[in-house]
Amino acid sequence: MGKFTLIDDEALDSIIEKDMNTIVDQFQNDFGENICSMVLIGGYGRGEGGVQIINDKNMPKNNYDILLVLNKAGLFSRKKIQKQLVSLKNKINQQQLLSNLLEVTFISKFQAKTVPSIMIYQDVYNSAKTIFGEKIQ
Repeated sequence: MGKFTLIDDEALDSIIEKDMNTIVDQFQNDFGENICSMVLIGGYGRGEGGVQIINDKNMPKNNYDILLVLNKAGLFSRKKIQKQLVSLKNKINQQQLLSNLLEVTFISKFQAKTVPSIMIYQDVYNSAKTIFGEKIQ
């Protein structure tokens, strides 16, 4: 079993790790010290990410889902942050900086620590991979 998929393929894991590093670098440039944590959620976060074969090589198939946890994301700045996120996501996807497409959402550190104990959040807390910053619990 691989780190991000059900396939044991070091080259595939390396591609995805490189993509995660690119994502972290891009977001650090835009959000800097306001980033508390970046979490890979969804299939790749659970180690069940999709794989496709391109030119006899295993490659990521589905998009990367990232949860960005910000130290500060007050009501008045949420629209600004959302605009900034959409712009950054579009830049990353359009410039094809990754082997895959990126989806991203955000919450504040306060929200992350106070969300109700429902299944979607349990998936984040128990199965996802923290790619930067502190692990949210």
